[in-house]
Amino acid sequence: MRGEDGILGGYAGRILVVSSIGWAVIQVSRRTLPALLPTISEELAITPTAVGFLLTVLSATYALMQYPSGRFSDRFSRKGPLVIGVMLSMLGCLLLWSARGYGGLFGGVLVIGLGAGIYPTSARALVSDLFVARRGEAFGIHTALGDLGSAVAAGVALAVVSLATWRSAFLPTAIGLGAIAVVIHISGQETYQVGRFALGFKETFGTLLGKASVRRVLVAYALYVVVIESVIGFLPALIQLEKGMSLMIASAGYATFFLRGSWRGRSPDD
Repeated sequence: MRGEDGILGGYAGRILVVSSIGWAVIQVSRRTLPALLPTISEELAITPTAVGFLLTVLSATYALMQYPSGRFSDRFSRKGPLVIGVMLSMLGCLLLWSARGYGGLFGGVLVIGLGAGIYPTSARALVSDLFVARRGEAFGIHTALGDLGSAVAAGVALAVVSLATWRSAFLPTAIGLGAIAVVIHISGQETYQVGRFALGFKETFGTLLGKASVRRVLVAYALYVVVIESVIGFLPALIQLEKGMSLMIASAGYATFFLRGSWRGRSPDD
């Protein structure tokens, strides 16, 4: 880390580190599931269609929660959505840890998707609030740590399946998320605020969709996200089930995908 005058010095640097580590651990909770899906499918006898539905629920809840989360954080504070997002992700991991059938698996995936969707918009807004002249550098650190978290998920999957059951992967992640929630709670200077607020869909989307240039960007980005989420979600299963390769090779390929993004300072999620 740099000195007090560097980007990681002082209050802003401390919050950057805490929020980025929080995003990294949330990514572990979110990305461990695809790496373990072949093992989970075999044990619980889940069909490919049911697996695809789980990944759709995970991605859909992650996407749908980002707008209201951002709206809430603009109206009240960044701190609340950060802590809520981490706590929901922790709860989702505990549900997966205790899952004994498809219902428990579905519930855990749903709650992780909610938590993972609530967190990033507020985290990035907070980073943007704290850094102006070096905002790009701050976002580079933030997204790089998120990709490292995704890469760690592959290692977690490999280690757990080798030593224990797939459920065991989610307990240490839940514990880590609980610790992060405490650190965010005691580190941030903002207070918790709650209240009614308007989502403003008509106003916001009317402004966005009223410009042809913005519409083109939104369509292009939406198509990119659909493709990248499909690749990420099914890559480990494709390598193992379709190509007949080992979990070790599948995990290495999955990790390399995110490590490459981390090295470039650009997240596949972005």
